[in-house]
Amino acid sequence: VVLKKSIDLSSGVFATTYFFNPANGEYVLLRANGSLISIDPENGTIANSVLLESAIQEACFDAPNKRLIGLTYSEITNQNFIEILNIETGDLLSRVQIKEKNSYHAGISGFDAETNCYILVSADNVILFIDIATGELKDSYPIAFDITEFKFWRSI
Repeated sequence: VVLKKSIDLSSGVFATTYFFNPANGEYVLLRANGSLISIDPENGTIANSVLLESAIQEACFDAPNKRLIGLTYSEITNQNFIEILNIETGDLLSRVQIKEKNSYHAGISGFDAETNCYILVSADNVILFIDIATGELKDSYPIAFDITEFKFWRSI
């Protein structure tokens, strides 16, 4: 252990949205109040806090574009949306309705830059690749087992 320091998370954090930002070497968490906090791993201090314009969940970090891609749900319309937010300003960059209705496993999401797809797993255990520009299903892969977590990456 090179550093052990408590961090004030005040209202708590969303357990499904956290990442390391290689551009500034900081760990980022989403607070329950809707702000992204950047933590300096050298000293454990909160280096930055940005209030997000939207209450995004199941978020994935797209480092090259400095954006957060995730899911929101409207109780009024009973629709799911893919939203993209700027991590530096908190501004909502885009919002598209997911065309196909599904229920999704919580805490399981990913982003594939090559296909420009947000990845979710349906309640029926189907991995879904959803285009972030249109909200349309691009591809799907049924799996024959329950899944609680996955990581997605492409080899170089």
